[in-house]
Amino acid sequence: MEAKRAKSNNNDVETKKRKIRNEQEEVEDVDKKEKEESRENETEMAANKIQELQEHISVIEKENDAIKKDRDVIKKDRDSIKEDRDALKEGKVVLEQKYDALTAKICDQVECPVCLEVPTSGQQVVEDVDKKEKEESQENESEMAANKIQELQEHISVIEKENDVIKKDRDVIKEDRDSIKEDRDALKEGKVVLEQKYDALAVKLRAQVECLVCLGVPTSGQQVVEDVDKKEKEESRENETEMAANKIQELQEHIYVIEKENDVIKKDRDVIKVDRDSIKEDRDALKEGKVVVEQKYDALTAKLRAQVECPVCLEVPTSGPVHVCPNGHLVCSTCKAASCPTCRTKMLSGKSLLAVTVIENIEHECRHEDCEELLPLEEYKLHLKLCPHRHVRCPAPQELCGKDLPLSKVYGHILSECQGSCNARNKHVANVEFPAKFSFRGNKYRGFGLSWKGVHLYLSFDKVPPFQVINVQLIGNDAECKDYEVSITVHRLDDDEMKGKYVQRFSGELLSIDMESEMKKQSGLIVSPQQMEKISGEVNAGMIGMTIDVKKSR
Repeated sequence: MEAKRAKSNNNDVETKKRKIRNEQEEVEDVDKKEKEESRENETEMAANKIQELQEHISVIEKENDAIKKDRDVIKKDRDSIKEDRDALKEGKVVLEQKYDALTAKICDQVECPVCLEVPTSGQQVVEDVDKKEKEESQENESEMAANKIQELQEHISVIEKENDVIKKDRDVIKEDRDSIKEDRDALKEGKVVLEQKYDALAVKLRAQVECLVCLGVPTSGQQVVEDVDKKEKEESRENETEMAANKIQELQEHIYVIEKENDVIKKDRDVIKVDRDSIKEDRDALKEGKVVVEQKYDALTAKLRAQVECPVCLEVPTSGPVHVCPNGHLVCSTCKAASCPTCRTKMLSGKSLLAVTVIENIEHECRHEDCEELLPLEEYKLHLKLCPHRHVRCPAPQELCGKDLPLSKVYGHILSECQGSCNARNKHVANVEFPAKFSFRGNKYRGFGLSWKGVHLYLSFDKVPPFQVINVQLIGNDAECKDYEVSITVHRLDDDEMKGKYVQRFSGELLSIDMESEMKKQSGLIVSPQQMEKISGEVNAGMIGMTIDVKKSR
């Protein structure tokens, strides 16, 4: 009985021990599971943190790029304003020089040859006021401009150096970020490969130690495999967690560096903006100063122009001599009479040197209607010959039209009201592409206005008994005619290839609308009545074919 009781007690003790061991194993398993879940959560949180930091870096870099672009735009704006300011400064200097030169010449002319002084009122206005103001203004502007240019050059040098540093740092950041991504991807791939290898090894080991009867794995062997597996997983997770923590710290430090650089770029941008605004103020001040000088110069030249204007023809003379009466009234040499047209005093032999000086140094207003050009005397004389509003004669036959009108209105006149042109009845002829084919009767007299690529031409038919002259005129000047060449061919209507027996050709330059009528009749394709008759033939009832080609020669 005692043996049985002892055996029963031993069995109870073993059962309790087993039960306690099972409970301990369950507690350990729960504890291990919680640790594994905690580590998995930490790993996941670290991965999320890394992703958030990388996204934050991307946002900062984009903001950094936007600030750089803004800074570059402001820099370009500043440079543009600086160029405007310099141009205005040069323009103002030129105007001041012209104004000074004109007033100096006038002072020389009115200077007294005895005391060598200018009369007080003129001298006070021209010299005392203008020269003092200009000298002070020029000295201040030169000093300010020199200081500003030096500051800008130093500032631009600093900006360019900082910009190079920023670009290098940005490239390093990009390389670092790409390296981090490659390391992370390599770790993930390595982890997957190791897990696959480990799982394959565990499966093989379990298959080798599996009991053939109960098909179970012995506890001791299974425990070894599981312990090894758990230890390796724990070590792997600890390493991943540590690497993630290091990576987070590196990214945070990197973000701090980028934000500092961002602040530097913002300050740089703000400095450039202030500099730009300062230059803009200088430019606006120069613009106002230039306007003032222009107004003074225009007012002075307008007064001088009014003083030397002839009271008879109401034009400003372009050359001397300019005659003056005893009372100081001026009259041009063309309109000079026995008495002064202003005060009726007898005109003597007086001539005004001052008026000639004024004429040679003021800008002259173009005399043609609708032209508002103001030009120096040398350019003015050339302009009168080339002015687009100069008066010319209509290129149509004089017997049918012969009107004098501004060059700019000639083509409109030809299209709408010219009696010597056929455009009103043949509006489709106006716009052409060359080579162009026409048909006409041998006794053709009226011409055509033609338009080609914005160039206005006129096809003329002139009669120089017994011949007929055909030519093409450019509604422009002689210099423009040299840029074109024209060929005129008359032929039978059915000879489109112009290879027949009865063909007459001419090639040369276009004729200018400024050419005299008699000269025009001697230029172009000249055809006799006998040739016209042979070309028209009996079949075509007097109709003749004509092909015109115009090309740019240069």
